[in-house]
Amino acid sequence: MRWTWVLLAAVAVVIVGAGVGWWLWQQADGLAAADLARARTDAIRTGLTAAGGTGAALALLLAVRRQRSTEVALDLTDIDLAQKKQAAADAAHDATERRITDLYTKAAEQLGSGKAAVRLAGVFALERLAQAAPELRQTVVDLLCAYIRMPSSAGKESQSNMTNGSRSRLSSRVAGHRQKLGSSTESRTASTNAGEIDVRTAVRDVLLRHLRYLKKNNRGLGLKDMYSQANGEHWDEIRLDLSNTTLTDWDFTACRISVGTFAHTTFAGCCDFKLAHFTDDVDYTGSTFLADASFYKARIGGTADFSDATFREDAHFEKVDASNGTLYFVESVFEGMTWFDDADISYADFRQAAFLRECYLNRVRFGSVSFYNVTFTIKARFEGSTFCGQATITSDLAILGGARITKIDRRRQTWPPSYIVEAQPDGSGVLERRHDWEPGTALSERPTLRSLLSNAQGQGPTGTAPGDPGSSA
Repeated sequence: MRWTWVLLAAVAVVIVGAGVGWWLWQQADGLAAADLARARTDAIRTGLTAAGGTGAALALLLAVRRQRSTEVALDLTDIDLAQKKQAAADAAHDATERRITDLYTKAAEQLGSGKAAVRLAGVFALERLAQAAPELRQTVVDLLCAYIRMPSSAGKESQSNMTNGSRSRLSSRVAGHRQKLGSSTESRTASTNAGEIDVRTAVRDVLLRHLRYLKKNNRGLGLKDMYSQANGEHWDEIRLDLSNTTLTDWDFTACRISVGTFAHTTFAGCCDFKLAHFTDDVDYTGSTFLADASFYKARIGGTADFSDATFREDAHFEKVDASNGTLYFVESVFEGMTWFDDADISYADFRQAAFLRECYLNRVRFGSVSFYNVTFTIKARFEGSTFCGQATITSDLAILGGARITKIDRRRQTWPPSYIVEAQPDGSGVLERRHDWEPGTALSERPTLRSLLSNAQGQGPTGTAPGDPGSSA
């Protein structure tokens, strides 16, 4: 506060006190002598009191101003402290980002090293980095997948940029020690092969360990109980791209993947997808499964495309849950036995697929399905299956006896010529084999299936006579 305001406050106190006292002094002039002295004493006392009250009021204003100044100072201190905290947090974040970037760069450089031990160290460094920094997990997975997709350099000797002259000078020296150099080269090649296999095995183990969302229990338990506990190391919402490569002994059991890309990939050895969960799309187009392929109890949340895939051995799709997904097996080839028992499929497309051995689709719940122009070399069994929507099955090798149709739709449902639809009172239907003979006909006099099919071919694509009330469209 300026001294001018202090002087003005003192003057105001004096003026108020003197003014009040003087005014009361004047009011006492008409009183008697005995009362005059007492009134003037009271006037002086009241004036002093007024002066003191004015001073107290000014002091209160000063205290209020001081309090306000203190609060403003505290606010400024809080703002300054908050700014310092934010600056410290920003500095710590920048330091962390720089450290993470440096670690990632170093690990990536290690992964590109020519020495297998250094590459192994890079793989495990990337794993630790991704575990500590969730925002980098997808980047780390992309890098590891890119390493797997790269052609293996195992067994290949590096080529030096030597001139023709230096090569000719070395040729005489190499000729004298060919056997020694040859054995040394073979040893280095074997070491290189083993090192590269170790690195790729480590990459595989890292990816599978963190994609698995269920923890494995005792080996003596059944599959249902073997994977039942939550896995705290799981990396969620991961996109996996392992296309155009060869995967040997990759066990994706109980793995959860957001988007999977395995197009034109060769699966060698044990490559299981039991209990796997694809929350979005997965692409297997053009893939080849050299050993048994198992998708037991796998869950498909989007589109699983197996078009043009080849299954050299048995294929297991039992209890696959694609109730909210779509399966495409267009032009796929199943060279071994195939099982889809107890699966729940919203939509499946098997157009022009080929089943070279037995195919079991018992108790499958189909939303919509197409087996148009499918090749069955051996009978395909659909016992107990349910068809809820559009359905196309044209092969007479399909065993459909007892299969149910939730709602008969002759325009959107096509069945083999040797089957008819028995309508039920509730609007549903049951598929039954045609019997074109009278009850009691001897077995020797009953027409064969070949003759039934020949007759059916002349009666339309469904093999039923026009107007037949029990036939399908």
